[in-house]
Amino acid sequence: MKNLLIFFAAGSLGALANSIAVWLFGQLGINAALGVSIAPPLSPEWLYPRIVWGGLWGLLFILPFWSSKLLVKGALLSFFPLHFNCLWFSL
Repeated sequence: MKNLLIFFAAGSLGALANSIAVWLFGQLGINAALGVSIAPPLSPEWLYPRIVWGGLWGLLFILPFWSSKLLVKGALLSFFPLHFNCLWFSL
């Protein structure tokens, strides 16, 4: 259980760092300069779902503890977020 909580916290922390970077890039106009129209507000309503989903994706860090090759572990670790994002943003 301790490992699961650590993995959830790691995913949440990564999501928080990513969310702050997206917000900061929006505030500095970097997103607009690159042709991306996202400048989200730094509010709890915007942060909460990203942090929770980041924590859930962080639970995938349990995969490297399986006894398989490193390349297979990396592929499995990246498979789920990649396909979720592809399916989510294609709707």
